[in-house]
Amino acid sequence: MSGEVEFLGTPLPLEVKNAMPLMRKVPGPAFTALLQGVVLGTEVPESVMAALGPDAVDIVYTALQVIVDAAVRLQVKTIDFQTAMRNLNMPDAYIKTMSKVLRAKRSEMIASRLDSRISYPSIKRLRWRVDVAISTSAMTRVLKPAILMELSLSDGSKKQFEVSQEKFNDLRYNVALLLKGMEDVEGNVIMKSKKDTLKR
Repeated sequence: MSGEVEFLGTPLPLEVKNAMPLMRKVPGPAFTALLQGVVLGTEVPESVMAALGPDAVDIVYTALQVIVDAAVRLQVKTIDFQTAMRNLNMPDAYIKTMSKVLRAKRSEMIASRLDSRISYPSIKRLRWRVDVAISTSAMTRVLKPAILMELSLSDGSKKQFEVSQEKFNDLRYNVALLLKGMEDVEGNVIMKSKKDTLKR
């Protein structure tokens, strides 16, 4: 078995490695039913359970889940996916079926995974003002600016806090640095190729 299955990692996940000898013997209709279960979240038909047995179904289903999840998460190109599956000695008919399903359902699967991930409220509005505190002593009179900030979040809550001028300058610098980093990443050749893949 060739090691060129990069998107699955090295070494090959045991779930996939252990399932391959069995997967090659699964009848076509049963394979399609298991793949639909992975992609669409449908129940495995009783006829498939009876024909393969619960243990075999679990092994093959898990392997397909690992393969599909990795291909979607890493946005693997169709040609690279097909090459990787051939390196696993997957039957050509199954490779065509998986490639067709991934092309048709990739966007839906990505959206589903984004919807199911843990997320936090986003910032909808930012307001701020500068307050100046006057500190006096027998020898000096010092003006101390402070920035009061209010965040309105997507869940309807509001957060208020105060930052010093120094911390505010740090915030400005780090935001500018982050935006520059995002710009550099978007200009990266690899990122452009991934965007082209999604358009296919």
